[in-house]
Amino acid sequence: MKQTALICFLLLTVSAAQTQIVYQKFYDKEQTRTAVEGTMDDDSVRIGQWTWWHPNGKVYQQGRYDERGNKTGLWLVYYDDGSRCAEECYADGHSREWYANGDLKSEVRVAGGRKTGLYTSWYENGQKHDEIPFADGVREGETREWHPNGQIKFRGTYSGNRLNGPGVWWTADGKKDMEGQLVDDEQEGEWRFYWRTNGRLGVTGHYRHGEENGLWTYYYETGERWRSGEYRDGRQEGLWTTWYESGGKLHEGHYASGMEEGRWTAWYEDGRVDYTGMFHQGRMDGEWKGFYDDGTVRYLINYRHGVKDGDEIHYFPSGKVESRERYRNGLRDGKYERYSEETGRLEESGAFASGEKEGRWTWYDRHGKEILTVRFKAGKEVK
Repeated sequence: MKQTALICFLLLTVSAAQTQIVYQKFYDKEQTRTAVEGTMDDDSVRIGQWTWWHPNGKVYQQGRYDERGNKTGLWLVYYDDGSRCAEECYADGHSREWYANGDLKSEVRVAGGRKTGLYTSWYENGQKHDEIPFADGVREGETREWHPNGQIKFRGTYSGNRLNGPGVWWTADGKKDMEGQLVDDEQEGEWRFYWRTNGRLGVTGHYRHGEENGLWTYYYETGERWRSGEYRDGRQEGLWTTWYESGGKLHEGHYASGMEEGRWTAWYEDGRVDYTGMFHQGRMDGEWKGFYDDGTVRYLINYRHGVKDGDEIHYFPSGKVESRERYRNGLRDGKYERYSEETGRLEESGAFASGEKEGRWTWYDRHGKEILTVRFKAGKEVK
């Protein structure tokens, strides 16, 4: 892979005042294509005039450093075709940026090397991008930002270089996106978030020092309540409930330090229980029980530390057993049986070991007669 090598060259000149080092860096070993050139003092601090070049030989950037190594005066930046890219003012005047097509990108007045007054930037299509007020180099006052199509995007207020007070955001089609209070750039107090599709309220809740705290409520796009619960220091805490769009409960349970804890229950839309079980530190634990929509048991599954462990039984809607098996640490382990709903007799039986079929497996006809027997070892059929 071709790479451009940068070769450094240093030339020392000595004056009565101090040693000055002429610093040069080249794009080529022959030292015919200069990349950087400038002077440094004997403490390697940049001083005086410095110039950078593009690989094609056009000037990229040039300007001066004072005796303390700080940029001073007007610095100029160019695109590789020689057109102006930026003027950076470090004294009194203006700093400006341009797009490659020559259109102005940003502009701000500078006094004593610090931005002052209104900083303005534009999109490449000519639409205004944002306005930020500066006072002695610090953002101070009302700021606004726009979408490329000219719609307002954000309005807020800077104080001491940070956003403080109310902030409002809008979508590109003019709908309110979110709004709330800011304290030193952090969200504080009540905030409201809106659906971008129709502008309706989507979420409302409180922040403290930039973290969710207190009651939060979420809404469906149609306006009905979707879910609600408390946050504490940015983590879900206490009872949380989710509802169907029709208003009935969908599921409900508790959080502790941001993790599900204790019993959680889900319901069908008609109010009958769908499933219920326990969590511990965010992981399923103990017996989970599922139901058909008529209330009959659908399954019993045991969990330990978030994985299946123990007996698992599935039932047909008639209430008859469909299958029985055991798990250990998330893997099938032990006896397996599957039954016919019609006759209640065995259709298949065997065993698992560490998740693989092991030993004798048998299949039966509707009368309970063996029709096939196969032996397995570590999940593979033994001939």
